[in-house]
Amino acid sequence: MIVGSLSEVLYQAPFDRTFLLAGLEGNLFVVADGDAEDWERVRSLVEDGKKMISLEIRFRSASFHVAPDRAGGYFFRPAVAACLSGSSHSFNLFVVGHLDEAGQVHTQSVVVPELVVVNRDIRQQSDQESVGSSLILNW
Repeated sequence: MIVGSLSEVLYQAPFDRTFLLAGLEGNLFVVADGDAEDWERVRSLVEDGKKMISLEIRFRSASFHVAPDRAGGYFFRPAVAACLSGSSHSFNLFVVGHLDEAGQVHTQSVVVPELVVVNRDIRQQSDQESVGSSLILNW
């Protein structure tokens, strides 16, 4: 995980891997690999009093803005999908989203590194199975 100003973190960001770019209050940015451990480290920064104000997925020069800025919360979970109809091809996904004012978590499944949305879903914040610790709240 890389923490610093936008120019600092982008200079050190991996060019050959997909990563999350989280913007925090105070002009602080975090580059996180797409794993649950890095997401927990981002959570620790937010719990230390800094609100998350933006979230993007980046790969090389491409970027995917995950949610509205200054959302009530941000969701991330890595996933894998497989095609079982005669092919053994699998796809890596980032399931990303945001919490709206009504307590619903709007998620999108994004194939990485291609940054293509393959599914959209709405989950209830209270549903521990589908949301759980993947949601970082900004309260």
